[in-house]
Amino acid sequence: LKGSYADALEWAYSLENIARDHWLQKGHTEEYAVAMDTFLDKIKQIIKKLRTGAASISIDVDFILQHDDGRYITSDHDDVLMP
Repeated sequence: LKGSYADALEWAYSLENIARDHWLQKGHTEEYAVAMDTFLDKIKQIIKKLRTGAASISIDVDFILQHDDGRYITSDHDDVLMP
């Protein structure tokens, strides 16, 4: 696990470089891009809490996007999201 903390921090900082256009160019809707921005912001907040020792016992991160008919839409796998 040596170096994994630094790798995680480097990955977290790289999240800031994912432009909304990335999701749109992959064929996703504007709503998906907004939901992904929110999702990535949550991840950044959690990493900050982990770094400062302010994280709670349980950590939840959800991608929340609902279709017009009420069904929830899941996020697609994207290598840019992998550390």
